[in-house]
Amino acid sequence: MIHKNSILKGGKSCLCAWWGVAFFILGSLNCLGQEVKIKTITDKKVMVIGDAIQYRNEIQLDEQKFRVQLPSLADTFNRFEVINRASTDTTRNKNSTKLIQESTLTNFEEGQWNIPAQTFVVTPLDGSPAYEIQSPEIPITVKTIDADTSKPIKPIFEIIEAKQSLWDAIKYYLLAALTLLLLIIVFYFIYKKVKSREKKPKFTKKKYVAPWEVANQSLQALIKKEQWLAQKEKLHHTELSDIIRTYIEDGFGIDCFEKTSQEIITSVKKFLQKRKYKKRSEELDKLRTLFTTADLVKFAKSKPTEEEHQQSNQAALSFVSSTAEFLKQENDIKSTKD
Repeated sequence: MIHKNSILKGGKSCLCAWWGVAFFILGSLNCLGQEVKIKTITDKKVMVIGDAIQYRNEIQLDEQKFRVQLPSLADTFNRFEVINRASTDTTRNKNSTKLIQESTLTNFEEGQWNIPAQTFVVTPLDGSPAYEIQSPEIPITVKTIDADTSKPIKPIFEIIEAKQSLWDAIKYYLLAALTLLLLIIVFYFIYKKVKSREKKPKFTKKKYVAPWEVANQSLQALIKKEQWLAQKEKLHHTELSDIIRTYIEDGFGIDCFEKTSQEIITSVKKFLQKRKYKKRSEELDKLRTLFTTADLVKFAKSKPTEEEHQQSNQAALSFVSSTAEFLKQENDIKSTKD
């Protein structure tokens, strides 16, 4: 005779099994559809007190479709301490980018502790709403050094005085005397060199570098860093606009750092109009492009696309190269008149 409870238990087990299959299928579909892959690992799950472990986040994504905001570990958390943070390593293939974020951790308290889950914010570039991916917690066992208690405790031996020869007794004094003599000689020559420099001061002339050359070199170096790929859009556009402001200040003689972006554009417009520069409307459009993007990033926390970053970079380079030709001609005319 089959008991009623046995039938109910069998039915519940079957239902749970079906639900498990359903969740497995849904989870598999979600993993297949998900184009941002995140993997969180450590190099060990068991560590000795005071030892170091490597904690690593690996993110695989298509930068043409997504941006990922990486999490930041606190200096101390859940008995762990961060003793080193490596810079984010970026590897790019055709349509795939791999980001590796690695930290070195330690722990000084015995027990089992969890490295907490980390939250990664994913922003699709097709206009879809941003979403979060959370890494799993990682349990770490921290233990002391194992002691073999099966062996008997050994007695403590008395301190045995070692035999010392006469040379052993005096060689340390000789070494100290030679070191002192060497230091005196070194300090004497340093003193003489400093004194001779004071008597014969040297004046070096700084080589003149044109404002457009300084601006072009600074822009090339800044663009080469590609700071926006490391989520440093604000820093990149701040430095970009500062380079252009400095160039306008040195080349055009316009005070820029006390003015807003619109005031700078107006001042440049008046400067070019006064000198009847034919391409002034094109140069003003370039200024508007890079200043507008920079202001949106700095004050509205905007996240420009890759294309918008490149537009700002090219606008800055083109503005400097085009106006440089005009400024060179103007300087040549002034030199001829003088």
